[in-house]
Amino acid sequence: MAKVVYNQISSQFEGISFLANIREVAKNCGLLQLQKQLLDDTLAGWSQRIRNVDEGIYVLEDRLRSKKVLIILDDMDDLNQLEALAGSVGWFGIGSRIIITTRDKHLLNVHGVSELYEAKELEAEEALQLFSQYAFKQGCPRKDFRNFSDNVVQYAKGLPLVLKVLGSFLFDKTKLEWESELHKLRKEPNTKVENVLKISFDGLDFTEKEIFLDLACFFKGHEYDFVVKILDGCGFHAKSGIRVLNDRCLIDLDSNRIWMHDLIQQMGREIVRQECPKDPGKWSRLWDYEHIYRILRKNTGTETIEGIFLDTYGLKEICLTTEAFAKMNRLRLLKVFNLLGIGREDYKEPLSDSFVFPSYELRYLYWHGYPFWSFPSNFYSENLIELNMCYSHMRELWKGNEVFDYMPNLERLVLEGCTSFVEVDPSIEVLNKLVLLNLRNCEKLRSFPRIIDLECLKYLSLSGCSELKSFPEILGNMQHLSELYLDGTAISELPFSIGNLTGLVVLDLENCRRLKSLPRSIYSLFSFWLLPRKSSDTIGFQLPSLSGLCSLRELDISDCNLMEGAVPVDICGISSLEKLYLSRNNFFSLPSGISNLPKLGFLYLNHCKSLLQIPELPSSIIEVNARHCSSLNTILTPSSVCNSQPVCRWLMFTLPNCFNMGAENPCSNDMAIVSPKMQMVSNMLQKLQNFLPDFGFSIFLPGSEVPDWILNQNMGSEVAIKLPPCWFENNLLGFVVCCVFASEDISLNGCSSLMCHLESDDSCFGPIGHIMHSFDSEGDSEDLLKSQLMWLA
Repeated sequence: MAKVVYNQISSQFEGISFLANIREVAKNCGLLQLQKQLLDDTLAGWSQRIRNVDEGIYVLEDRLRSKKVLIILDDMDDLNQLEALAGSVGWFGIGSRIIITTRDKHLLNVHGVSELYEAKELEAEEALQLFSQYAFKQGCPRKDFRNFSDNVVQYAKGLPLVLKVLGSFLFDKTKLEWESELHKLRKEPNTKVENVLKISFDGLDFTEKEIFLDLACFFKGHEYDFVVKILDGCGFHAKSGIRVLNDRCLIDLDSNRIWMHDLIQQMGREIVRQECPKDPGKWSRLWDYEHIYRILRKNTGTETIEGIFLDTYGLKEICLTTEAFAKMNRLRLLKVFNLLGIGREDYKEPLSDSFVFPSYELRYLYWHGYPFWSFPSNFYSENLIELNMCYSHMRELWKGNEVFDYMPNLERLVLEGCTSFVEVDPSIEVLNKLVLLNLRNCEKLRSFPRIIDLECLKYLSLSGCSELKSFPEILGNMQHLSELYLDGTAISELPFSIGNLTGLVVLDLENCRRLKSLPRSIYSLFSFWLLPRKSSDTIGFQLPSLSGLCSLRELDISDCNLMEGAVPVDICGISSLEKLYLSRNNFFSLPSGISNLPKLGFLYLNHCKSLLQIPELPSSIIEVNARHCSSLNTILTPSSVCNSQPVCRWLMFTLPNCFNMGAENPCSNDMAIVSPKMQMVSNMLQKLQNFLPDFGFSIFLPGSEVPDWILNQNMGSEVAIKLPPCWFENNLLGFVVCCVFASEDISLNGCSSLMCHLESDDSCFGPIGHIMHSFDSEGDSEDLLKSQLMWLA
């Protein structure tokens, strides 16, 4: 890429120089040789006047500051190289361009390089063209080699250097040779490709190399925070090391996950293979099923093994024995998992009853479907950072008391789906580093400590623990606990001390059928969500006063069987409320003071089949969802609207299957806006047009005809209209569009959208804009909408 740029713009400069492979040249010939080449290229005759690097720096700075130059510094890997060849922008004349290529982003940041560009992988078509230039000496592959070429391009994953090396290597070879080489590439990388990719790895220190090999063998695609915790537990200073790997372009950090190119991962695994090419039992890390199978079957594992990740899906009949693991005294990472069997209760590992495995160095243990009731009595867990025994048959961790005393460094404990697990030992309170505790779907869990004081705990899930009847007292201020999931439990009340969870953001009480009330101490906690719960009580769930929830932003009390009057009037005093979820309840009306909620933007009333009227809405409202409100006959618009944004704000109403809206509207107030009858539609638009052009509106409702006052009508999905001259200068408020369609014309499962594109055939305008109405059908079979529908916007 740098060479292409150099060739394209070099004629614009007084002096030019392309210093290639600086890393190798500096290593073999020294920086002085590079300075002399730069002077020969830009200042003929001056290279003979310097005898050392310091003199070279002086001459370069002194003689080039008045000259417009183009200099390419290719493949730099050391700050001394930059300081000797391009110390600062002041060295060069106005209009000069210095382009640096490197594998180390940190090097550029330290030197204060003003603009960075990270080379992207080639698209498939571009990659095929580049490969063909080297493999066939033309811009496209030969027809009879097209499939082979596509396989190479897929293997290279857009890396130009790999395409170039492999293209040159395969040039003029027969089909059989191509097929043989491609088969070989799947197992081990091309030597030239590996040597090039390995350059960045060779520049790492010992700890950084260890981190890279762990990532390449085990942790590609894993969450950054999780990996850091595990590797820190191994003494690797992971944050610093991962930063170096990212700077050297060996990994990518994206969406809090660690990624790397497939060929770089293959290179890392090949480095491990080369530890002992013919004996996998002497490798430091094992990830391949076939290798692990043979090692465990033949008991050839050695003390060099530090990590094993074994996917047991399709596992051949093998009995894992104590002897197979006996020599693995340095094992620190062990994961036994089943990608396609997670959640299967009948899944069992083929183990012997007397199985024991080494645990002195274990930092990470993940064993899906562990078949025993507990760990062996001599299991050593003092170094464990994470213990994940999901869907295992464990009834307890160890036999005996105070089991958690042996796990002082544990930060994450996952026993999800352990359907035989009965009790959490009270000694769990000693886990002062525990951040995550997941006991989801431990269906027989009956006993949880009466008091907990886990100061570092951030996440606690007891979801689906259907026999758990009580929640413990909170001792002290557990301010770090932000997520608490109690849905599907048999808890009948929450302790007053739950108010000590001052950092709580998410509380899930859905399907807590025995829960009758909430303690007042809970009201001061929330800044975000109170998640839904279901009630089977025929008299409905009774909400206490909500006046204490002064910081609440989102309130979800859907599916609570709320009857008329059950929504407290003081809900209208929650000035911070932004989203209100009231779907699937049985009240007839809402408190009229809802218009006083100054920040309410979203109101959800879906499936409130007894609801007759929606009162006047607040000026902050953005979206109202009232699907399947089959008794609804009146909606009152806001009397005013507010818009602090510089762009148009939209008001959206989603009202399909509100069939009673076709009846006569009993309300004489002129604010009544929604009915399929054209008179009510006209009233609605008359009200809303007062807010144009700062506001747009979009309404999705039952309807079978386009209003008569919309003059330009047509069958089909488009309509053309003739606009008057200078239409855009005549204080235009906007466009009104309407479409009527049958429900079978549109898919309404999951998340759906209606969209209208506005385009002008005048080249001065082209696309004017678009209008879109999105909605979520919640995957409910009842959302197969009936009859005719109308969209007005």
